[in-house]
Amino acid sequence: MKKKYNLLFILGIFVGYPIMSGILIWLGIPTFDHLLELTLGKPNTVNRLIAIIVTSILIYLIYLIPFSIFKLKKKSI
Repeated sequence: MKKKYNLLFILGIFVGYPIMSGILIWLGIPTFDHLLELTLGKPNTVNRLIAIIVTSILIYLIYLIPFSIFKLKKKSI
């Protein structure tokens, strides 16, 4: 069952990112890559490494939070 959720999560990221990126650009809202460039400056090796680490942590937290809430609700029932 968890493999199904993992596949849907990964598929959702690959499908949703280009759509959301286009919508955000159309609305004039800065995207995450633009925000990282404003925060860290022009890309170089160190900045790319920091950006990869920060992005990986954010994706992991976004993935982890719904499962932890689901487990808490399951235990309380």
